[in-house]
Amino acid sequence: RKAEQTLAEICDNYEKIQCDERSHGRLPQLTKKLIAIETTTTDGPQQTNKNDDDRMTSYADMFEKLLYIQKQLADTASSTDRFRKRMGEKDTVTGNPRYGAKTQTRVSQLLALFEELDHILSLLFGRDGEISEALLNDLKTKVKKERAEAEERARLEALTEKQRLERIAREEREKIESQKRAKEEAKQEIERQRQERYRQQQEAIEAERRVRLESERVDREWVSTITKGSEGVEEQLSILFESTKKDIATQKNAVKALHVIFSQICSRPEEPNFRRIRRNHPKFTEDIGRHAGGKEFLIAAGFEVGEIDGVPSFISREPNLESDMDKWSAWFDLLKASLQILEEQIKRR
Repeated sequence: RKAEQTLAEICDNYEKIQCDERSHGRLPQLTKKLIAIETTTTDGPQQTNKNDDDRMTSYADMFEKLLYIQKQLADTASSTDRFRKRMGEKDTVTGNPRYGAKTQTRVSQLLALFEELDHILSLLFGRDGEISEALLNDLKTKVKKERAEAEERARLEALTEKQRLERIAREEREKIESQKRAKEEAKQEIERQRQERYRQQQEAIEAERRVRLESERVDREWVSTITKGSEGVEEQLSILFESTKKDIATQKNAVKALHVIFSQICSRPEEPNFRRIRRNHPKFTEDIGRHAGGKEFLIAAGFEVGEIDGVPSFISREPNLESDMDKWSAWFDLLKASLQILEEQIKRR
């Protein structure tokens, strides 16, 4: 099978050369088709070794490919000689031919294909293995022409590149001159623009300050309406249940989200990230913030309205444990109580 595959590859390589437009149809055609060695075995049909990317791009490639085919066929000669010898041998015990009928057919096809390839290469290279003078001279002429064309292309490309670099340099000089003029012209505008920006910045700062103050006022009024402590927690949880009673799945999701928040804080009160909730976070809004009693539950449980890095947030500020143990205990007790209220309501419902 290895010999068959090698010959299949040789046939494939030769047919690529023979069909290439550079050969001008002067190379003999193979009369033995590849089907002659694509025999079916228990492993399925053997395939020829074709590579769509193995294309010739020059006469030099064609010349190298012919030399490669010559070497491939020479490397196969010893194995084909053994096949030819065994074709005439018989089993010493049974007296039958060494090869069965199917194997004889395959070997005969292999030898016929080898002999045809050998004959074709002998026409091209001669029996001494040297390529014929006419073909060699023709290929050399074509290779020389290709090289001359490549050198001319390289010269034109170099010229084009030189012109491109000169154009870039010229454009760069013009750009620098233009920038200098623009800088000079803009000099008179710089101070006016600076003052205008400053005025706009001050107006923006003032507008932002008024908005912040108004927002803080609204938040203070809103927070003042909420009862703090366990009583307020129970009240806001009842409001949350009432506002979501028509959608039990949404209700459970809201209570679960609150439970997660307070469980995390109670398990690790020293972790500030658990005690900071962005007010406009989409997930918070979806699970808790959009429901009556949701945000209010946090305020009742000791959360404050504030900002973290400029982002409006709900913040549970941990008192200093060392300086005010009582205040810290009251803060943490309310968190635990809120968690307990949640868990009791979850069990009850």
